[in-house]
Amino acid sequence: MFPHLSKPINIGKIQLNNRLAVAPTVHNLASEEGYVTDRLMEIYRSKGRGGWGLITVEATYLRMDGRNFSRMLGIYTDKHVPGLNELAEAIKEDGVKASLQIMHGGRLAAPRFSGTRPLAPSAISRGSESGGIALAGLGMSAMQPKEMVPTEIEEVIDSYVAAALRVKEAGFDMVTIHGAHGFLVSQFMSRYQNRRGDKYGNPAAFPVEIIKRIRKAAGPDFPIIIRISGDEYFGDKGITIAESLKLCPQFQAAGADCIDVSAGGVEGADWAIQPLYFPRGCIVHLAEQIKKVVSIPVITVGRINDPILAEEIVASEKADIVAMCRGAIADPELPKKAFQGRVDEIRKCIACDLGCTDRMASQRGVMCAVNYQTGRVKPDFDLPISRSRKKVLVVGGGVAGMEAARVATLRGHEVNLYEKSEQLGGAVASMASAFPRLYTRDLYNIVEYLQGQMNRLEVKVELKSEVTVSLIEEKQPDAIVFASGAETYKPELSWMSSPKVFFLEDYLRQQSLPGERVVIVGGHHGCEAAVSLAREKKKVTIVEESDALAMTPYIYIVRRIALLRYVEKEKVAVLSRTKIKEMNENKLVLLGQDGRQQSLEFDSILIALGRNPNRHLINAINEKWPGLETYEIGDCREPRNIMAAVHEGFRAGQQI
Repeated sequence: MFPHLSKPINIGKIQLNNRLAVAPTVHNLASEEGYVTDRLMEIYRSKGRGGWGLITVEATYLRMDGRNFSRMLGIYTDKHVPGLNELAEAIKEDGVKASLQIMHGGRLAAPRFSGTRPLAPSAISRGSESGGIALAGLGMSAMQPKEMVPTEIEEVIDSYVAAALRVKEAGFDMVTIHGAHGFLVSQFMSRYQNRRGDKYGNPAAFPVEIIKRIRKAAGPDFPIIIRISGDEYFGDKGITIAESLKLCPQFQAAGADCIDVSAGGVEGADWAIQPLYFPRGCIVHLAEQIKKVVSIPVITVGRINDPILAEEIVASEKADIVAMCRGAIADPELPKKAFQGRVDEIRKCIACDLGCTDRMASQRGVMCAVNYQTGRVKPDFDLPISRSRKKVLVVGGGVAGMEAARVATLRGHEVNLYEKSEQLGGAVASMASAFPRLYTRDLYNIVEYLQGQMNRLEVKVELKSEVTVSLIEEKQPDAIVFASGAETYKPELSWMSSPKVFFLEDYLRQQSLPGERVVIVGGHHGCEAAVSLAREKKKVTIVEESDALAMTPYIYIVRRIALLRYVEKEKVAVLSRTKIKEMNENKLVLLGQDGRQQSLEFDSILIALGRNPNRHLINAINEKWPGLETYEIGDCREPRNIMAAVHEGFRAGQQI
């Protein structure tokens, strides 16, 4: 089924069983001193069982002054080697090859963790040049760094060599140098960040020297991968693909055995961690171009979440190996399922960044919005068969209800799921298909997966069936799981009854609004609709009472960065700290917090002020049967996001 992906390939003298790889990402699950923990071990053990060709362990700091995260993996002392050896052995149990990525944060190192002033090729801080697009939440320093003197550069290069030798000693098959995403190696490669007048002012000098010295110390048979940002997408202040095409042949000449091509940097964070809105495989073209100037294997990555796309990439010779980061977090067994012909059982990443990027940015351990078991250890994710088989009634067929039904069924319960609409998926299904000019389709991945599970597990699903008190009296369930979702918040204002007023659910259903001038009331939940409508050539104005945009429980970090950029690019007008005083015909009277009034003409008004929990049935049942075993999950508890829905669904199914 996947003839190109399943074909072995060599990196140096090490053969990979197939062309699918796990890309490195910080999980923030190590100890405070950088040692391997049980949670981190479980993450990689599960991936090791998944059938990947190569697994690259996350960015691992090689000196204290290069540390970025609170619980980042470390390799700055020989004491780290035994734990890393256990990690390597766990990964390699089923024949998977293992690499470990060594890195130094440079000017982005966090003083609160490193305890020192950041080092950099030149004293250029991460500041106003980022244009507000920086991943400030990652805890990376905006402090002006100390320009490294030649002796410090030599010491850091020696630290790279020492770290690479520890990687080899720990039993990894190869080492990866982190030269991407704005960290120290890429800072030396950047003409904007590196303004030195000595030999290390040459963008290639620092990485080339590291490669040469590792090759000399580790010997000819220990493969070296260098990971780069093929393009940082930061204009004249970032590394461009034209520059990367000149650098990569020099890396090969110095002794590199493979080029791993990512993109972006801290100032172009949405290209380093591509959000939901970006098309799948959006940076493959960078690897394709680099592959033409080197004769060693080239790895691609970036919004690739299924093996069908990966097969197309390798088959068309755009890259030799396809790596997945978030895809491997969502489903560690993706390759195994693909090669066994079980593609429909793959739990594909939805690029929401709720469990991974957001948690990493806030210095918490990585989990996964669509996979409760990621980042946990037993017995947290065990699903033992229940000692007593119960009749379980699930109210609502959104992702929360389906996940609860899936888990409860796996534990041996008899489950009946009722959904009042004609399709499963709930709010997620609506959001995934609603914005015709803003790509959100991948949200539907989790709906498709759970629908497949309902069929595979033979869960009894009743569509177009609303649960009532009388139905519950008839069915006599032992336990009820309420996953009834939320309802659109509709403020009681006189002008709300106007035929020119629409709610977000109307737009999600109709996919357009009448007229050319659209006013959106609510800049948090309405921001995506604003961009979609603007791309329809509507003249869009957002009216928002606060001074922020897109601050919702389901839009985080890189997704918000991209969305705010789109708002600006599509020329959406934003009136913040403003509310509607009254409406007259086709004109709104607006009132600012400063007391000033202004008028705004419109053809349509879209109300996007969020949702309220749907608790009508819950309250009735609790009143009639106060002792009944019930669970409330997802938006009927409080409107939040997919991660809350899936995780609460899992826990409900686990606890019944």
